[in-house]
Amino acid sequence: MKKLPFKSWILIIFAALVAGGIYWYYAHSGSARKAQQIFEETGIKGGLVVHLGCDNGKLTAGLHANDRYLVHGLAGDKETAEKARKYIQDRDLYG
Repeated sequence: MKKLPFKSWILIIFAALVAGGIYWYYAHSGSARKAQQIFEETGIKGGLVVHLGCDNGKLTAGLHANDRYLVHGLAGDKETAEKARKYIQDRDLYG
């Protein structure tokens, strides 16, 4: 088996990092855009937001646009709630 040159490895690693970054951006920014659309359509500028049917926590986290919003997500089962809680905790938004 022929070895790849060093430059090829650098290019492969760079492409993988770029692809991962693009995936992460779109996976996380979609929820933020959806939350922004909700705020624009409703005209809400702050207060208590209750997210019924919280699934993975992404939209719930996006609904915390700033400190004027207190967001509470309600999930249908314990496993979904734990997944959402972990996502929100990882972004230092829990509590």
